[in-house]
Amino acid sequence: MKNEEQKSNIDQPVVGRSTVWKPTCLLRWNLKEIIISETIGSSEKVLEQMWQGDMGEQDWRDIEWKQ
Repeated sequence: MKNEEQKSNIDQPVVGRSTVWKPTCLLRWNLKEIIISETIGSSEKVLEQMWQGDMGEQDWRDIEWKQ
């Protein structure tokens, strides 16, 4: 019976899961260091927005904008 169970499990398709990301209304300024030739040159202020995954994950992503 164990062999039959193993065979039936092999026939089942594998279903992957991908995260669904949505932007939130949270924004922040973050200082990012600019690396020039293996040394830190200066820092730059970057505007970031928090994105929330459907399983509770959080990720801050840069917002590209022109001054």
